[in-house]
Amino acid sequence: MVIYVLEKLIEVYMLMILVRALATWLQLDTRKTLVKLLCRTTDPLLARIRRIVPPMGGAIDISPVIAMLALAVLAAVLRGVF
Repeated sequence: MVIYVLEKLIEVYMLMILVRALATWLQLDTRKTLVKLLCRTTDPLLARIRRIVPPMGGAIDISPVIAMLALAVLAAVLRGVF
């Protein structure tokens, strides 16, 4: 039961990262309530990844992709795939 809840939380967080990345690409106003919430929720993880892997060429930020891959691996480990 606990693992199921953790898996669902990981899925929701991955979706939030995806929506946040889309909002960034679409240049949505970060002062809007929903976008601000997404930024506040996802920034702690993405900022840590950016310290290790800075944006490529100064413009292409791959931290959301790395975060989603890491979360997918974590979910797989919880399911016992590895």
